[in-house]
Amino acid sequence: MASQHSVRLTKKAPSKIRDAFMKRVRNAILRMADEASEEILIAALASGSDIGALALVISNPSLEDPALEIDPLAPARARALQHRKEIAEKAGALLSTGEAADILGISRQAVDKRRKAASILAVRVGKGWKYPKLQFRNGQPLPRLRDVLRAYHGVEGWVILDSMSAEASAYGNRSIIALLEQSDNRMLDRAILEIEEHYAP
Repeated sequence: MASQHSVRLTKKAPSKIRDAFMKRVRNAILRMADEASEEILIAALASGSDIGALALVISNPSLEDPALEIDPLAPARARALQHRKEIAEKAGALLSTGEAADILGISRQAVDKRRKAASILAVRVGKGWKYPKLQFRNGQPLPRLRDVLRAYHGVEGWVILDSMSAEASAYGNRSIIALLEQSDNRMLDRAILEIEEHYAP
């Protein structure tokens, strides 16, 4: 994976800004690697991704990086990135707009319209949108998905996906996604009410 990233980077046109950024990041990583214990580094190497490894080291409470005095939220941001990766893995495939359009049998423009109307769930990835595949069944959004999504009142997509994927004892150790899949309308009514109360604007 790392070698693939390196190949892509070397194909970029020369840039003073890019070179300056790489130098700064490289220096920061060298400082963190020097200060981290071997236990932390071993745990980082066991991470399933480059971002996960970096997040684990940045989140190390024993890190004594002067940069944290300037940006004390850096460890929290790193943990957030790692948590987002875990949410994505738990949710399964994240579809592009074109892939979602193919599943639903509609145009890309129609997918975008449904996203804006909170009829289907999308999460921001880079400059674009991705659509969790688990919200679709038999070429359609899960029944009552729109009711659930609108109860969140425009909350950020990653937060919604995390909430909908989490199992809760109140729902019989099931997630909201599971309630949708099973068409458990009684529990869904309860979940929607709780969501509306929690995320009321």
